[in-house]
Amino acid sequence: MIKVTADIFSGRPNPQWIVSGAEAATALRALSQQPAAAANLDSGFQGLGNRGLIVEVLNDHSQDEYGVPAIFRLAGSGSSHESHARETAERLIAALTAHGAGDHPLLTSAEGALPLDADLMRFILGGLPAARGPLTHSAEQAETIDSASSVSATAACLIETTLFNPGFWNDPAHISRNNCYNYATNRRTDTFAQPGRASGHMYAHINCADVGNGAVSDGGTFACAPDSQKNRWYMALVIAPGPGFIDYHWYRKATQGFWGHKPGGTAARNVDNAGRVVVDPRTANRGPYTIFCRFMFAQKKMVVR
Repeated sequence: MIKVTADIFSGRPNPQWIVSGAEAATALRALSQQPAAAANLDSGFQGLGNRGLIVEVLNDHSQDEYGVPAIFRLAGSGSSHESHARETAERLIAALTAHGAGDHPLLTSAEGALPLDADLMRFILGGLPAARGPLTHSAEQAETIDSASSVSATAACLIETTLFNPGFWNDPAHISRNNCYNYATNRRTDTFAQPGRASGHMYAHINCADVGNGAVSDGGTFACAPDSQKNRWYMALVIAPGPGFIDYHWYRKATQGFWGHKPGGTAARNVDNAGRVVVDPRTANRGPYTIFCRFMFAQKKMVVR
């Protein structure tokens, strides 16, 4: 028995499903014949969009029998035998679609998740990432961006910033439990936070208005925040409008002048999908997140969950 996660979203929970019986045995047997197809979780494409599948073996006898890792990434462009990885990934996706519409054995909580419709299934299957290098940029490598060239708050708004600190977010105990909203609000809750959930007004639809208003109901603001609300973090919201792939994503400005972000349960970084430091989230390469919504502020009273 194996659990499969389509690692695609930044804000929403990723789709997960169970593959068991002959379908699981066939996939694991194929991997045992070409073990190089299984890649480490932090390998391959880690940016915004389709990052392949995360596969977790749920019983020890299967791991022993087939000699595969307990958890690994497939078809994320990180293995040394990517063609075989993609074939196995397609087999695992087919195991889900074989159950038919409305009968998918999904594990993802309904809160924050949309139906796994045909358009999204096509995105997962057809959008597996091509081979490319990892998108990382360490704090030591990052140059400070001249404030004149970076996006700043309006002259009337005062904000606070922190030094870019990806290690805080990339700790193995926390990396998969916090998403872009956690990062942007600078609150590591380990709940994969959703805008509006803490305040009881979670977004009904994924668009600029609903997601932004969900953050406001949590204590964020579109307007300037008073000194009594320090620390006031400067955030930016973008949307992937679909069809098929519908999600939201957040950024937060760092002291160095660039912007950091955390795509879903992957590593926090300060580069875009082209590997460039994010100087302005409006002009960054955001992959499928084509709609820039607005800038806003997280303030001291903000609570997320």
